[in-house]
Amino acid sequence: MAEPVVWQGRITTRPKLLAGAAVLCAPALIWLAVLVVLPGMALAVLCLLTRSPQGQVEATLTSEHLRRALGVTEAGFAWDNLRILGRTLLAAAVTSFAAIALAFLTALWIASRPARWRGTLLAMIAVPLCTNIVVRSYAWMLLLGPTSIAARVAAFVGWIEPGTSLYPSVFAVYLGMIAASLPFAVLTIYSSVERLDWTLVDAAKDLYGSRTRVFLHGLVAQAGPGLAAAFVLTFVPALGMFVIPDLLGGAKHWMVGNLVQQQFGTSRNWPYGAALSLILLVLTVPGVLFLTRRRSREGESGGGTPRTTFGTGAAAVLSAVVLYLPLSAVVVASFFSTRSGLSLGAPTLAWYQLLFRDERLWEFVGNTLRLAGVSTAISTVLGTMLAISLERFPWAPKLRTAADAALQIPVVMPDVLFAIGVVIALGFLRRFSELFEPGMFSMILGHVSFQVAFVTLVVRARLASVGAKYQEAAFDLYSSAWSLLWRVTLPLLAPGILGGALLAFTLSLDDFVISFMTSSPASTTLPVHIYASVRRGLSPELHALSAVLLAATVLLVLAAQRLSRRATIGP
Repeated sequence: MAEPVVWQGRITTRPKLLAGAAVLCAPALIWLAVLVVLPGMALAVLCLLTRSPQGQVEATLTSEHLRRALGVTEAGFAWDNLRILGRTLLAAAVTSFAAIALAFLTALWIASRPARWRGTLLAMIAVPLCTNIVVRSYAWMLLLGPTSIAARVAAFVGWIEPGTSLYPSVFAVYLGMIAASLPFAVLTIYSSVERLDWTLVDAAKDLYGSRTRVFLHGLVAQAGPGLAAAFVLTFVPALGMFVIPDLLGGAKHWMVGNLVQQQFGTSRNWPYGAALSLILLVLTVPGVLFLTRRRSREGESGGGTPRTTFGTGAAAVLSAVVLYLPLSAVVVASFFSTRSGLSLGAPTLAWYQLLFRDERLWEFVGNTLRLAGVSTAISTVLGTMLAISLERFPWAPKLRTAADAALQIPVVMPDVLFAIGVVIALGFLRRFSELFEPGMFSMILGHVSFQVAFVTLVVRARLASVGAKYQEAAFDLYSSAWSLLWRVTLPLLAPGILGGALLAFTLSLDDFVISFMTSSPASTTLPVHIYASVRRGLSPELHALSAVLLAATVLLVLAAQRLSRRATIGP
């Protein structure tokens, strides 16, 4: 007979605790294992298989694809892939360092604002992060187009020919990637910046430290863990970007992510794509392990009063310009009659009228909302169950580390690599049922795979904030497990659950990469439609559609921010 144990106010046995934890966590972890973890491990096998002339994968071992990915061919050594890899590493490094430098100063400025404004400012940082990557890239295309002020100034000083745009170019790719990575960097660094001990800065000044030494030893050293995490969360995703290089750089500026997407898309060479994906995976795994083992600082904020300087204020303004100027250009252009670029004509609402009369577009809206709604409902249930299991039940340290690592994968892994894993898993499952063919069902499976991680993180934060005292009090009053769940746990978790659901819905609404690689013509969503339309050329109807999506994102992010703020202060 199992020995009784006391756990959070009740008498039970360890087997019962383990069984309860397993029941709650199994659905989410199995989902992540089948669609995320195992496909990543399968890349090592897939890259050694053979591709038939018809594009099918055959169970014949060969090292051809792996050697080709490394530049070794029968004709000799080919530098093309290594050049693309070098270009990718350089772009990711430039993106990370530039974004972190700007984000650190911006986070310092936000920390110096009154407490009542900080949540709103952080929500404003999160809005571009939750805005679809195609819309953000398309916004830069509009802002850097031949009729834009930037292009005219560049032509005037002789950088480009008159009447041409600033894209495709390396400059446009770097600008788009920095803007895409900046919100991640700010939100990550802020968690360290808000706990800075400003008395150490004062002590460094009292010891006659120069401004540089005070900055490095008084501020940067304290925020070191946050800066390291920000580097991982910007460098690793930047390695797999393919939308920004595709739209802002063109074929001359492709990166590894573009090659991977091509092999799993139009080229239908999965073994070669798997070999290229392994390169990204090798660079991704250290980042996942770092975030899994990292422990954020606990406790209250440090002493002293945060202070702002001209530099931090200027950085905050520059961040606002980088994040919102392109999006603002899209919104402004949607209200003018000129069809080309930013050449503004007479004010009009004609593009919105055309938008709402487009029956085909409403079909895309229906697909998008259906996908977001169903996937959010599933991920909210799975994420809440997993969060309760991780926070309210005893886990072996190694098992908890493995579960945390699985949850970090959707957060850190490059979008294209994550989508490739889903595609591989669906390709395997397709052997057993046509249900896993590209379409709405496959898209839902893919979206839940990344949504569940974000829901779990939000609900776990709520659980940590309310603690176990209410559960212990309920058991002291002889509450049953079922009564505890419905009358105590779920009401206390409601703000966190709703916040996580809103975040999951927003991420699904604006997802492009997974939708693009798992959709069928009948299940096309708005982001996929926008991408296809942008490839054909810019149009004012796209301005209006992007503005509507941006407005929806703002409302959802603000709602999630209000709920998450409630979730951090307890019931």
